[in-house]
Amino acid sequence: MNGFTYSPTETPTKAPTKVPTKAPTKVPTKAPTKAVETATFLRLLKSQWGLTSDWSKLTEFTVDSDISEMGLQGVAVESIRGSWVLTGLSLGYKGIMGQIPDFSKNTALKQLFLRGNKLTGQIPDFSECVALESLNLGANSLAGTIPDFSKNIALVELNLQTNEFTGQIPDFSKCLVLEDVHFGNNKQLTGQIPDFSKNIALKKLNTYSNWKLTGIADWKDNTANYPSGCTVFIGLAESYPSGCIIII
Repeated sequence: MNGFTYSPTETPTKAPTKVPTKAPTKVPTKAPTKAVETATFLRLLKSQWGLTSDWSKLTEFTVDSDISEMGLQGVAVESIRGSWVLTGLSLGYKGIMGQIPDFSKNTALKQLFLRGNKLTGQIPDFSECVALESLNLGANSLAGTIPDFSKNIALVELNLQTNEFTGQIPDFSKCLVLEDVHFGNNKQLTGQIPDFSKNIALKKLNTYSNWKLTGIADWKDNTANYPSGCTVFIGLAESYPSGCIIII
């Protein structure tokens, strides 16, 4: 019965004489783990961000086994060791207001696309999301410092451009598969661009229009700061060659 069985709370001394008029409430065969957390988390998003349309199908009675069949817009789930877990969320350009909640229990999350909304506050800690490959939070109103992504070693794409971040760009030397990273148009970022020489998979790095970054020309001239073969542009260009492109 879809992975569920019914076990009575007491063992009767003899067989019951009556058959219940309706099916008993389903009880999981084992304690719920990520399954219930996923359904609960999606309900939180629905309430906190005012998600409507097909999200109205998500109720307090929704459990993990329902999510895969509901077809919620922008939601990707996957069955891992018997539990349906959140692996992707794409809710870009939805006019969503408020803050980004804690995603730390969604450890199977691979992709999060929230670009072009009206999100405020700081980026939450994604260090527990070790499967995270793509994070796009561009074109919002997020502030504070850019957090440490050193534990997100599966990260391929990071887009934080056009926000209101302050402080320095952190070290990404442990993100060895990082290909595409954007910090452009965060005019309160300060300090120097970090060393990206260990990011040998790098295809595009954009730190353009961050007027408070220092030592830009020196960083460009020191080829030890980035992988060999990368072409560095100070400012935007009409066209770019193939290969690794860095825009500062």
